[in-house]
Amino acid sequence: MADSISVEKWLDFWKYYEGTPNQELSVRQLFEGIPASLKLEDSNWITKYREPEPKPEVSNPIEVVYDCQLNHGDEGWRLCFTASCAMTMHFHRPDIPISEYYAKRPSYGDSTDPSAQIRTLQYFGLKTKYVQIGSIEKLKEQIALGRPTPVGILHHSHYTQASGGGHWMLALGTFEEDGGGVICHDPYGRLDERGGGYPETGGTYGKYVKYHWKYWGPRWTVANDHDGWGMGVML
Repeated sequence: MADSISVEKWLDFWKYYEGTPNQELSVRQLFEGIPASLKLEDSNWITKYREPEPKPEVSNPIEVVYDCQLNHGDEGWRLCFTASCAMTMHFHRPDIPISEYYAKRPSYGDSTDPSAQIRTLQYFGLKTKYVQIGSIEKLKEQIALGRPTPVGILHHSHYTQASGGGHWMLALGTFEEDGGGVICHDPYGRLDERGGGYPETGGTYGKYVKYHWKYWGPRWTVANDHDGWGMGVML
């Protein structure tokens, strides 16, 4: 006689449900086998299943340990992507030092390679998705859900003609005054959001720095209002 499955195994069935013909047939068989009382619209399990999840209490900005990329050796100047992802990892996994992310990432590839960052974040148990269709509204949604979000911008030249190979920072809050904007941990320092470049670098110049949508936005969403680069990261 076969052993009964656990509740954890039972949940796995629904986690991996994709609506394939065999899966649908199995669910229909299950439906026919359950008591009529559990098919009622007001049965406890249906009511609970449909109940909206409570919105998490999120601080603004989200409290995240700051990491300056320039503190990481001779190659620090090019480690903005790693720094942004390392801060994200440590937020979700506070038991793991940021330094462990730096130590692990080279085994998956170069700091500038999104796949290297994705695999490193996955190694630390985080679900990760790289996107190139980010918008300010979507970014606000991620922050409101309490998810610090690595984002890649063009940091050179005037904001109306933004250029460069790209720079990553961690978006973790918003503000409304002066037209509103995003609050970031910028691992390199404080960006001249209008003219481009970094007049203040190192230390904690980039900690909880405010960048205005008017000047920062065109550096992130360049060709249109929904082509921002970012990493969706969650437990």
